[in-house]
Amino acid sequence: MAVPNASMAGREPPHMGPVAHGFAALGDAAERAVSQLTSVVADAVQAPSRLSQAAALLTADGRVGTLWQVTAPFGGLLLGGMAVALAVHFLLKPQRRALATSRPSSAAPFALGLLRSLVVDAAPLAAYGCVAAAGSFLLFWDHGLVFSGTETFQTVASLIISTSIVAWLLIVVLGVPLAVGRPGLRCVPLDDEEAAAIRQFIQRVVALGAASWIIGVSLYLSWVGEGLPRLLLVLVGIVICAMSLRALARIRTRFSGFARTCHRLAGFSVIGLTVIWSVALLSVGYPRSGRYCLAS
Repeated sequence: MAVPNASMAGREPPHMGPVAHGFAALGDAAERAVSQLTSVVADAVQAPSRLSQAAALLTADGRVGTLWQVTAPFGGLLLGGMAVALAVHFLLKPQRRALATSRPSSAAPFALGLLRSLVVDAAPLAAYGCVAAAGSFLLFWDHGLVFSGTETFQTVASLIISTSIVAWLLIVVLGVPLAVGRPGLRCVPLDDEEAAAIRQFIQRVVALGAASWIIGVSLYLSWVGEGLPRLLLVLVGIVICAMSLRALARIRTRFSGFARTCHRLAGFSVIGLTVIWSVALLSVGYPRSGRYCLAS
């Protein structure tokens, strides 16, 4: 083996090139990702042992009542809000019939018809929101008529109410241009069956996303841990990605030329958004930066 001469003494090794630096960075990133995923899974495994702690936070160690005595009245309030929304929906039946037969002949009546559709469809949501929000404040907040909820209970209750309202409003707003059952007010060139199928898809995706967000963030706010909520949201994101790709595949034959290219780009966008969503959830610090995203 050759012995380095004196002229090489004290010299530093040559610097790595950009390619070597790139591979080194990828290796470090992969190592951090595996380590983070391992810690998330380990934390999720320990989640069942923390459920008693979550119950204690929701009930102030039993001083407010049992977990059932705390959650049942709140659930009853939400059901009451849904009942009021159904009543409003029933009372607006004549308005929906008028919208179904509406055939505007110009742009101004068409725009007014869309606005009227939005108001009619959002009225049950407004009734539900008022009952749920006002009822929670009167019954379960500080000096509530039923009990004074803990800070954790109030945060989770706000999360459930706000998320359900936002999800419902999103369904209403996205359903207005589809105008199912209102062909004279439809903004897209679809028949009623196709519009109904798209609306059903939107309802499924929004409902699934809202339910998973409520469950995941509620578990996190109740100090069950970060691992289980993160894995739940990642799993739901993958399911929604699969649903979206399946829906895109069903309408693939309807496009050609540039439209076919846009259709393919839509599929890649869905996959890319799912990857970004999953990486963000599995990266360090996500829940701390987003824990109050909808709870506030």
